[in-house]
Amino acid sequence: MPLLAQALQMTPARVQALMSKRLPAMSGMLRNLPQMQRDFGGLLGTMQQNVGIFSQVPAGPDHYQPLVTTMQANVDNYQQVNSLPSFRLFAWFFIVPGALLIVLAGYGLAGGWTRTKVTAHRAHPTPA
Repeated sequence: MPLLAQALQMTPARVQALMSKRLPAMSGMLRNLPQMQRDFGGLLGTMQQNVGIFSQVPAGPDHYQPLVTTMQANVDNYQQVNSLPSFRLFAWFFIVPGALLIVLAGYGLAGGWTRTKVTAHRAHPTPA
């Protein structure tokens, strides 16, 4: 904070007040900087203690090489699939025929009642 105060030709208290007013998040971060340094130092210490464990982890390129090789071998397949038409149109191949079936069924149900005449059939026995 003193270097910033010198650069702005202000007192450190005035710089802190200005930052608290105009940049509250930055001011909070600077207030917590000593705690962050302690936390980071603790993290580095923990990592230093576990160097032996970290050294047993396989290197990324060696570990993922089979996956990378497989993906590179399938680039042509992806390009072929990518050239297909949009699958957004695929749903319409089911929606349009389904809607037509609903309309035809509705027409058959509603239109069939108006045209059908109900006639009574009498049974005529035949001589045996």
